[in-house]
Amino acid sequence: MFFILSKVLLFLIQPFNWVLTCIVLSLTSQSATRKKKYIIGALGLLLFFSNPFLINLVETSYAPAVVPLAEVGYYDNAIVLGSYSDPAREPQDRVYFNQEVNRLTDAIMLYKAGKVKNLVLSGGTGKLIGKKGSESYNAKLFIDAIGIPDSAILLEGNSKNTYENCRNLLELHPTIIHQKNLLITSNYHMPRSSAIFKKQGLPHDIFPTSHQTSYEWTPGSVLIPSLGAISRWSQFIREWVGLVAYKAKGYL
Repeated sequence: MFFILSKVLLFLIQPFNWVLTCIVLSLTSQSATRKKKYIIGALGLLLFFSNPFLINLVETSYAPAVVPLAEVGYYDNAIVLGSYSDPAREPQDRVYFNQEVNRLTDAIMLYKAGKVKNLVLSGGTGKLIGKKGSESYNAKLFIDAIGIPDSAILLEGNSKNTYENCRNLLELHPTIIHQKNLLITSNYHMPRSSAIFKKQGLPHDIFPTSHQTSYEWTPGSVLIPSLGAISRWSQFIREWVGLVAYKAKGYL
């Protein structure tokens, strides 16, 4: 039930849906005054959430900073959290990556550089309906293709959320608690993920990925609206709501 409710809530908190709601209300309202207010509200929301400068400030204030590869020590395991691909897409003979692919590619770079001994891929699917599949097992197609041996791969392919990532890893690979672990996930997702892993007693250091902040403070990067900014706001709002929900469930 918690999984279903979380998916419904995620739909309701998307900034674009707020804009769309204002537009629909403006079209259906019988009052000219209300129509005007709804239109102004839609434009205001759209301008706010599409501003790249504002979301860059949020990212630099909330998300952990980039860790240079050269500063990473040696670890037994790189724990890679999912949501970087769609395991349900056809044909199933390849991996369909998305914008979070740095979670996996950064882990592979660390492995190739001799920084980590094992890649621990954790993630089933977060889908509520439709064909689901298992992201970690699907991603192994790519891992095999680039020549990383099975002896360096640990899989957990049944989790639906971050809490289950950690819980399932502890159940399937209990010795991991006595090893040196590097947790790898997107920077906006790292505060919640790290807190969950700490709560369950799985020791780790962090390696945040997928940084999107631009440090070019030009008029364009400050004033010109960006659809990408709206998407990034959705990520951070989802995380903040997730923090509250997970705290209420006792996961944090």
